[in-house]
Formats: sequence, C-alpha cells, structure tokens
Amino acid sequence: MSRSGECGEEDALFSMFRAVHINDEKDQGVYWDGLFSQNPPIRDFLQAATPQSSKPDEIWIIRIDPGEERNEPQSVQQIDVRRNVLSGNLSLDQEIFFIEKVNEWVRAGLLAPNQFKTIRIRDELRLGLALGEDSKIDRSPQHIQSLIALGERQARHFLTKLD
Repeated sequence: MSRSGECGEEDALFSMFRAVHINDEKDQGVYWDGLFSQNPPIRDFLQAATPQSSKPDEIWIIRIDPGEERNEPQSVQQIDVRRNVLSGNLSLDQEIFFIEKVNEWVRAGLLAPNQFKTIRIRDELRLGLALGEDSKIDRSPQHIQSLIALGERQARHFLTKLD
C-alpha cells in the first residue's frame, strides 16, 4: 500500500521484497506495505471537501487477522507473525477510533452538518481463519477459491444478523 493509502502495482510486502521506488512528476517516494500506516484507509471517507451526501451511512469491516490468539507464540517466526497481526489490527483500530471521534463531534454539533454525518461502524465480521505468512503470497486458484467460499459463508451469516 502506498503512502497515499491506495493499493496498486507498486505495493511491496516489506518482509519479503525490497521497497519500491517511484520517481515521477508528482511523487518521489519509497514505498512498503501500508500495514503500519493507514490500513485500510477508512478515514478518507470523512474528507471535509466531500459533501455529506456522498459519505457512507455505514462502513463494514471484515477482519481477516484475529484480534486474539489462544496459543502463545514460541518461535521467532510465530512471534513475527503475531507482531504483524497486532500491528495491522492497531492501524485499523486507529482508523475506527478516528471515525468514532468524528461521530461524537457530529452528535455534539461541532462539525458542519452539510459536510459531516455520523457513520455507523459494523465491526462484527470475522473470517475466523488464522492465515499464515505464506498465505499472503499464495495466489493459487485453490487458495483464492477457498478464501472466496469462506468469505461468502461469513457474509451470509453476517447479513442475517443485520437490523
């Protein structure tokens, strides 16, 4: 993920690949995976320049990595994987916190109502699957299809619980 929070061909998974250097007219940068920054970039939905009517009513978050682990990581590799999971969840939790704070400001009348509205965060959807580091580079059709099938099952379960 780039510094701007957009995904693209210039992505680089930092633990496996060198950083990607982009030198063009508008950007001079070195890019790595956005795990430690704005991942995913959901606060961008709140940009003041965007009219209130264009902002979403809800944001649905699908957590891939578990927030809690029942087993204590023992090996260096297990600890590294757990650190990455915690880091990813931390950046997501910071994004959610920001939107919840803006929601408080909207309810208190501190933000322009023509530009801001409360946005409901739905953060109940979990894949319920502990993916290893190797899954991040596994592009096999079998792996992709199993993830799609799992996502579809979890989505059906999630949708039945909506009010």
